[in-house]
Amino acid sequence: MLGAISFSLYLIHVPVGGRVVNLGRRFVETELGELLLSAVALLVCLVTAFLFHIVFERPSQRLAAKLKYKPISVDKEAPPTLATFG
Repeated sequence: MLGAISFSLYLIHVPVGGRVVNLGRRFVETELGELLLSAVALLVCLVTAFLFHIVFERPSQRLAAKLKYKPISVDKEAPPTLATFG
């Protein structure tokens, strides 16, 4: 499961995890509190990444799978131009 959400986790871990930690540090004063805060931030990041994967990444992957690419035929004697790729 972590492999499936890894890109979403990469994208959101700083904005979401950073906000959780910044907010939590206002209320935490002990080392145990810091450890629990880190665990909560990790959990929030994982849940958010999972939701981000479901809402954005999966539909985008399905849409990309439907795209069909046709090969470009290039005249070997003439150099390619922008019109060749359009």
